[in-house]
Amino acid sequence: MQQKSELPEGWAEYEMGDLSTIVGGGTPTTSEPSYFTENGISWITPADLSEYTKMYISKGKRSLSESGLKSCSARIMPAGTVLMSSRAPIGYLAIASNPLCTNQGFKSFVCKGGVVPEYVYFWLKFKRPLIESMGSGSTFKEVSGSRAKTIPICMPPTPEQHRIVAAIEALFARMDATSERLDRVPEIMKAFRQAVLAAAYTGNLTSYWREQQSNLLNAKDLMVKIQREQEQAEGNTGKKIKTVKSLTTEDIEELPEISKEWQWSKLGSLIEEPKYGTSKKCDSNMTGRGVLRIPNIVNGSVNDLDMKYAQFSPSEEESYQLKEGDILTIRSNGSVDLVGKCALIRRQDEKYLYAGYLIRLRPIASHIESKYLLYCFSSRNLRQQIELKAKSTSGVNNINSGELKSLSVPFCSLPEQQEIVRRVDALFGFADSVEAKVAAAREKTERLRQSILAKAFSGELVPTEAEIAREEGRGYESAGELVGRIKAEGEK
Repeated sequence: MQQKSELPEGWAEYEMGDLSTIVGGGTPTTSEPSYFTENGISWITPADLSEYTKMYISKGKRSLSESGLKSCSARIMPAGTVLMSSRAPIGYLAIASNPLCTNQGFKSFVCKGGVVPEYVYFWLKFKRPLIESMGSGSTFKEVSGSRAKTIPICMPPTPEQHRIVAAIEALFARMDATSERLDRVPEIMKAFRQAVLAAAYTGNLTSYWREQQSNLLNAKDLMVKIQREQEQAEGNTGKKIKTVKSLTTEDIEELPEISKEWQWSKLGSLIEEPKYGTSKKCDSNMTGRGVLRIPNIVNGSVNDLDMKYAQFSPSEEESYQLKEGDILTIRSNGSVDLVGKCALIRRQDEKYLYAGYLIRLRPIASHIESKYLLYCFSSRNLRQQIELKAKSTSGVNNINSGELKSLSVPFCSLPEQQEIVRRVDALFGFADSVEAKVAAAREKTERLRQSILAKAFSGELVPTEAEIAREEGRGYESAGELVGRIKAEGEK
C-alpha cells in the first residue's frame, strides 16, 4: 500500500489483491454433453459480454451441470462479484447479480467487506487502458492472476464509495437516455433516404418543378422523339442504335404507380450491352493493372484501399476498360443484400479494370443520366426486383446480364433526371450532415463519461467523507482504517 499526498483526505491507494479475492474460471470438456444443461449453474464467457451494456448479469448463453462444474476449475462466486475478462479481449466488465461461475477467460474480484462492487466496476472501466497494458503473451494478451492482484485502485471511505457510485449512475443514466435517442437516428436516416428515393422515382419529388417547365416533353413523347432521331442517325451512319421502349400494360401491373408524364422502361434499352469482368487471378503484388473487386464497391463509389493486381494484354485491357459514368454492379454474392449494389465510375477510377463478379453497365448518355441510374438501383422498387431475381437457396445469389437488362426503370426526360439527381444529392447531403453530427455527439458522450469518472476518482464529484464528517462534528473510518480492518478480519 502506498499513500499519496495528492489523494483526497481519507483516501488511500491500494492494489486489488488488498481489497478482493481474485478468482479464475474454467471450462468443462465440451465433448461431454452432460456437463452442460439449459437451466443449471450460471456460467459466463467473454462472448456473453461482447455486446452486453448492463452493469449486472445473471446468466450466460450456456449453463453448467453439477458434474460439469466438478470436472473443471470453475468456482461458484457470490452475488456482487466483479467479473473482468482477462483475455480475448481484456476489460469486459459486469457484476454478478446472483451466484455464478465463469470460464478461464476471466479474473473476477470477490470484494471484501466495506468495498463496494459498483465502485470497483467503475474504477476498472476507468482504468481499462492501464489494465490492457498489463496483459502479456505471444498468441494473445492475457492478464494473469498475479497481475490482476497488482491493479492499483484509489479507495475512499465506504460511505463515499456509495455516494460516488450514485452520482456516476445518475449522470450516466442521463447520458444513456441521450445515447438511446442517438441510436435511433441511423434507422431514421435510412427511412428518410428511402422516402427521398421513393418520391424521386415516382415523380413526386419534381412534380412542382415539372409544372414550371414550359417545353418539357413527357416520357411517351420523348421516346417517340428519340426513336425518330435514332432512325435518322441509323440512316446516315448505317449503325443500329438502341431506342427507348416503354413497357406494356401487362409488364407494369406489379410496379408502383408513377407520374402520368413518366413511362416504365426496360433497363436494357437505356444502356449498352452489359459486360462481365475478368476471371484472371489477381494478387497483392503492385504490378500490372489494378482490378476492382466486390470489396471495392462501397456506398455507391469505388474504394481503392484494398486493391489486387494482374498483368493484361492490350486487347484484354481494352475489353475491361472503364469509362467515367460507367456503373459497376455486383452480380454474385452469398448475401443477397450485396447483389445489385453499384459504384459510379469517376475519372480517377478509369485506370482500373474489374473482376468477374462485377458487371459493367454503360448508360446511353442520350437516354439516361448515370447518377440517376445509380440512385435508382438503391430505390426500394428496384431492390425488390433485383432480390427477387437473384435470391437462391444454394447459398450463392446471382443476377446475370439478361436479368439486369429486364429490370423495370422509371423513365423521364434528361433535364428532369438531372434535377432529380440535384435534389437527391442535396437531401442525402443533409442526411450525411445529420449522421456526422450524431457521430460527433457519440464521441463527445464517451469523452464526457471518461471526464465524469476522472472527476469521481479524484474526489471532485461528491463531497468527501472527511468534509461531511467535519461539518457534522463526527469521526469516520478512512480508507486506510478500512483496509486495516479488512486485514485484521482476514487474519482472525
